[in-house]
Amino acid sequence: MLTCPSDFCQGCRTRWFNSDNPTGQGDYETLLQVQMVYPSQVCSQPVAIEAMTVSGVPAHKTGDIFQVYDATHGFACVTAEQPGGKRCQDYKVRFTCPLAFCSV
Repeated sequence: MLTCPSDFCQGCRTRWFNSDNPTGQGDYETLLQVQMVYPSQVCSQPVAIEAMTVSGVPAHKTGDIFQVYDATHGFACVTAEQPGGKRCQDYKVRFTCPLAFCSV
């Protein structure tokens, strides 16, 4: 079982961001893109990232293969990398930031 300090897991989460959809090459919710579109709404160095479909299914339960899924870079689902010609689903992401970011 995974455990972590409550300030890491609960403390300072951003709202959900959905700045792309999968109609082109895939669904890209990169940290840099989110920071450019929503300045000051996400910290410069997040400590965690969560992704889920816009319909509420956690990313790890979709069966999609992710090119990127980490707090440093964000999230990317590339349609060309999906098995059987399947398309990426539409995802949203949120980041966990250091507590100092939320107390500003």
